[in-house]
Amino acid sequence: MCRCDGVVLQRVVHCASCCPILLTQYIALLRKCNLHERLDAARRSMHVLFPLSEAMWLEWLQDAQQAEEAHDAVVALYEDAVQDYLSVTIWSSYLRCLGCFGLG
Repeated sequence: MCRCDGVVLQRVVHCASCCPILLTQYIALLRKCNLHERLDAARRSMHVLFPLSEAMWLEWLQDAQQAEEAHDAVVALYEDAVQDYLSVTIWSSYLRCLGCFGLG
């Protein structure tokens, strides 16, 4: 079981904002602890501060789809991903996603 102290997490976020490795570890911890709102905020912060890797984009996109977010939100996230990171895998996933929504 995962125990996440809110005060500790806030301190980590403050420190991690200048270090992509710490921020990546913080995101992994939030994901493990199922803190979805904080996870989304941390991912958005990292996206603003640093480029995301293909693996990070794919994990975020997968989480958004599994959380059954509104299709507009998922499509918008895919649009951010394909603009931010040139990847055949992300594009293929995006096209499959559009097909699932009947938009492709």
